[in-house]
Amino acid sequence: MQIYAECQRKGYILRGMIHKPENISGKAPIVIMFHGFTGNRMEGGIFTGISKELEQSGIASARFDFVGSGESDGNFEDMCLQSEIADGETILDFVKELDFVDPNRIGLIGYSLGGLIASLLAPKRQADIKAMCLCSPGFSLYDDIVDNKSLTDISLENIEKDGYVDIRGNKVGREFTEDIKNLHISETISAYKNDVLITHGKDDVIVPYHYSIKYAKKYEKVQLHLIENASHGYETIGQRAELREEIKKFFEKKLK
Repeated sequence: MQIYAECQRKGYILRGMIHKPENISGKAPIVIMFHGFTGNRMEGGIFTGISKELEQSGIASARFDFVGSGESDGNFEDMCLQSEIADGETILDFVKELDFVDPNRIGLIGYSLGGLIASLLAPKRQADIKAMCLCSPGFSLYDDIVDNKSLTDISLENIEKDGYVDIRGNKVGREFTEDIKNLHISETISAYKNDVLITHGKDDVIVPYHYSIKYAKKYEKVQLHLIENASHGYETIGQRAELREEIKKFFEKKLK
């Protein structure tokens, strides 16, 4: 069963979908999903497919558009790491209060930039997040922006002069790049002590998979699953099926 849902942060409405398993007895576990850069709560069908598989296993899910993305309020150019972390906490607080949700069995999935957001939020809300899956997490962003001065291979050379850069028709504001410059990934993510699954495609050229190998070492309880020939978007039916299966098995074990 899919249920449209809204929650608010500072006057902005975040719009999303809740997947509620049929015929649940008592409280159900739930997985919250954070989409990627310029993405939305469907994430090209990846999130929708994962939600449906989890639902069949008796696990609910919640997938919302961040402020400035998808159907949520706000402008994309105002998005930064801190705003999306705040959105994530708002969604988490909303989900915890759903009458059919077991607040002691909440999981988190983050894809690409959403994976980075999840990894930064999880240590702050460790008591609320029992297990977390990071799909192709954006651990390369600091190197991309600070060292290479580019984002998705688009130069950031004029961002200081113009105040934004055009990324696939989206205004990316200076606040986003400045936020990245203050990022200390290793120190932050290693504070999360609960179970983590990291998945990554071995043919990913947007975020090379060696970043996941590197940062997986920062977690105490981690599984790393690499998918052969998969790009950043998991472009084939088989790759997406493998991704869904690994995520389903992980959360069935950690949340049920």
